[in-house]
Amino acid sequence: MAGPDMTVAVLGASGFVGATLTERLMHAGIRVRAFVNTFGSAWRLASRGIPMQRLDIMQRSAIPEALAGCSHVVNCTRGGDAVMLEGFGHLLDGARSAKVRRFVHLSSVAVYGDPPPSTATSEDAPANPPNGSYGWMKLQQDTRAERAHARGLDCITLCPPNIGGRYSSFYAGLIDDLRRNRFVMLGDGTAPINVVDVDNLCHAIELALTAAPNDGRRIFITDGPHVCWRDLVDALLPLADCGEPLPSLPRDDAFWHVRPAKTVRSNPLHSLRHLVSSDVRQALRQDRLLASIDTTMRSLVASMPAIEARLRDRLAGPIPVEKVGLGPRYDSNYSRQQLRMVEHGLARAERLLGYQPELSFAASIERYNRWYRETYAVDEPHAPLVSEMREMLAQYTA
Repeated sequence: MAGPDMTVAVLGASGFVGATLTERLMHAGIRVRAFVNTFGSAWRLASRGIPMQRLDIMQRSAIPEALAGCSHVVNCTRGGDAVMLEGFGHLLDGARSAKVRRFVHLSSVAVYGDPPPSTATSEDAPANPPNGSYGWMKLQQDTRAERAHARGLDCITLCPPNIGGRYSSFYAGLIDDLRRNRFVMLGDGTAPINVVDVDNLCHAIELALTAAPNDGRRIFITDGPHVCWRDLVDALLPLADCGEPLPSLPRDDAFWHVRPAKTVRSNPLHSLRHLVSSDVRQALRQDRLLASIDTTMRSLVASMPAIEARLRDRLAGPIPVEKVGLGPRYDSNYSRQQLRMVEHGLARAERLLGYQPELSFAASIERYNRWYRETYAVDEPHAPLVSEMREMLAQYTA
């Protein structure tokens, strides 16, 4: 896979993909420099005794020195807007200054929107994600990577969908929603699901490190065609141990029942309600000055009954009345994802990288099942107690 002169810098090495890639490269005997933003989230690498270096990509001046001597860079970083945009630009500039031979960037199929257009079977489909969304952020990165490629930094951009495999938060989240009865199958479950095992993605990254130069545009990486939602859900249902039949809906009814969870937005009124609550006022009255101000304000308001009533109604709001719904609400993001009726093709990955998945979807999901059962002691005698505690926690946090 690599020559003796290769040194790979993995940025975001403590993350899901970064940690897996670092482990694989080191196992293959390749020199790796694992960079993390903080050591607090690097438990996986630390438990294996893998050396790490801290690097904040928002510090532009630190990047060329950190990448000195690295022949290849793989960017697995994630973060807020500043990290995704400004920090990514620093990383591209630093890699060019360090004379890196190949820069591998991870994009996302989210750049094509949600749901994507029917033409997104190919990477040449128009990318039109909502402004400010994660897909929009990745699209800005892709554009900057293409510009850097045109200016001489050899970039390869890989474009994965949802990432499965061991340690996958995507699979864990689906199991949790199945357990909470938040997921509903649309139609017969034959809608395509685009997913890639983390080891298949890392295999593609390894191929990209030594592949022939290309035009720097996106390359889809998946587990292969003909994988549907029914395949995934049937494989994960035994792990969910939900004890209820899986609900299903006709696809035409999705508009009414498959809705996003209500997002609570902060506003000054909510903050004021919190500030005048009895608990907060009791705590503030421990200070003599604040207690005096509170007493004075309450006396002033009490002297004007009309204002007091209006202020109380304004802060407390109307008496809540539960609305009669149109049926059960399945607010799982996984339910909505079934509306993405596009299967992303692998022709470009096969042609430019020689990519073929190391693991079939069936082999990937079987391995995940074994890992999950071992990690969460599903088959141990105390498993029912753990399941009961988990259900109690789910009800408490719902």
